[in-house]
Formats: sequence, structure tokens, C-alpha cells
Amino acid sequence: FLVPPVIAVICGLVIGVTPLRGVLVDTTTFRGKAPLEFIFNSVAKFGGAAVPMVMIVLGGSLASIPSARAVHWPTAVGVALGRLLIVPALAWGLFYLLLRDPTAFYFRGLNIESCVVVGLLLSCAPTANNIVVMAELWGAPETKQALASMIFVQYCLAPVTLTAWIVVTVALLRL
Repeated sequence: FLVPPVIAVICGLVIGVTPLRGVLVDTTTFRGKAPLEFIFNSVAKFGGAAVPMVMIVLGGSLASIPSARAVHWPTAVGVALGRLLIVPALAWGLFYLLLRDPTAFYFRGLNIESCVVVGLLLSCAPTANNIVVMAELWGAPETKQALASMIFVQYCLAPVTLTAWIVVTVALLRL
């Protein structure tokens, strides 16, 4: 449970809801006058480099396409279908029910279409790249190979499933 991304989110929440936030970020004038804002700026620079670094790791893990014999197809296809079809279907159903709710107090003041699009697109994207990084750091060679083959199958199927779910999302918003 306590993997680096979860720890970072917990630390961010603690800092964001406590007075410590004002020490790291100037929240009154936004002119960079907080006493320790240089720490925030340094962390932001490292955070900006995280996505390109994760993409390099993902590319490295997908560079050696697993041989068809090395892939355990039932598992890889099952994970891909679960991630790309079942999870988005559950999210679509949830958003459909939320949008049909006449009280809808949780959407007041929000751009509902934007919330639905973001929520549904996040739910139908392939497995997160953070999983690849964690497998590279802590996984055995067999784990890395199995994960690479599952992610490879997901990325092969993603253009078709993403397109289909975008069409479904547009249909949901027109209801």
C-alpha cells in the first residue's frame, strides 16, 4: 500500500490542508514571497521531469516485444479486457446514474461535461506507467516480463477501445 506514489499523495494532502502550505507557497499575493518557496520550486522542477522519465522506462520495457510463446495469453487478454472494457463500463454506469440524479448536489458549480469526460477517459486508459516503474524497481525478471506483455496487449487494444469509449461518452453527454 505504501508505495512512493501513495506516499507522495499523502504528503501533498497533509501539506495542502495545513498551514505549512503558506510556508512553501505564497497563497496571498502569488509573487513568490513564501519563506521556503525555493523548496517548492525545486520539487516542481523534479516533478516536471517525472513524466518524461516514466515514458523512457515504459518505452524500454515495451522495446523488446515479448515473443508470442512468452505471453500467457489468457491472463494478458483477461487483464486487458478488464482494464479497457469492464472498468470503463462501470465508470460509465456510475456517471450515467449520477447525471440522472435530479438532486445532483455533487455537480453544483462544476462544468458537468468536463467532469464526465475526464472521469471516463481516465477510466478507459491503459494501465498506469507508474506500475512499470515499480516493477522495474522491485520486481523479479519474470514479473517484469509478465507485466510488459500485459501492458503491451493493453496498448495494442487501447486505440480501438479508447475510440469506442469516446463515442459512448459523447452519447452519454447528449442524453
